[in-house]
Amino acid sequence: MLSFAVLLFEAAYIVESEQLIEHFEDFFIPENFDDYLIDDDAGEKDKTSIRRMFCDTGDILTRANSILKDDPFCLEANYVSYRLNEETIVDSYFKGLYLNNINYDSFTNYEKKNYLQALSMYVEFLSEIRYRTLAIKVAKKIAQLEGKYNHDLLLNLAFLYSVTENADEFYELYLNVEFEDIVPYLLLICVELKNDDEIKAKEVLSEFLNKYEYGTYIDHIWDLENDSSMEAVEFKDAVNLCFDELVSVPYFFTWCSNNKERNYQS
Repeated sequence: MLSFAVLLFEAAYIVESEQLIEHFEDFFIPENFDDYLIDDDAGEKDKTSIRRMFCDTGDILTRANSILKDDPFCLEANYVSYRLNEETIVDSYFKGLYLNNINYDSFTNYEKKNYLQALSMYVEFLSEIRYRTLAIKVAKKIAQLEGKYNHDLLLNLAFLYSVTENADEFYELYLNVEFEDIVPYLLLICVELKNDDEIKAKEVLSEFLNKYEYGTYIDHIWDLENDSSMEAVEFKDAVNLCFDELVSVPYFFTWCSNNKERNYQS
């Protein structure tokens, strides 16, 4: 069964524009429409937009741009536009979409879901071009509209706060939202150390060690090389994902080693 999630997964790591165009044009063909999973909340207008993505003629980008003029909530067209259009066009379009958040309450349930996913694309785009201040603003707006910080949004914000070394907002996020991933903990410790706040860094480290059994390996992760348990793999993957940020504090792993021992003794 084809779905938007499948489209995202298959296109995520395609970098070359020609390969991406080929992938989209192979995906959006009439033969695939009947096998495409459409959200139950989609109305007839929404289904028509999706059908046009699969069945209209012309190149895939022209098709997407044409659909978005009639239906800015078409998730498939938004994704193709985001991945294939020039940066100035992507920024201008998504900025207009973002400013439409004042009308969010008037959207249908389907439109609300697609709108939030489209704004998430904008956050990714802004992060890619290093427009991090606006990326944070848009991410916080998504959380406000949705009423929560979903997993991907929380991870994006953690990296954004990390690269901007924004300790105050990152720590406030930590106090108000439960971290359900290893990465935000490690990045917050790193940012607090960069801001010379060892007290908060120790607080976060203590909670991290209490929550994750394998956290004790933070200063000797190589000992997990042959451990294929789910917890060990999760921990290794998390460290690898944010490794560049962690080593931007030259003494990070030594500091963790010294302070985890104090945590055990307290």
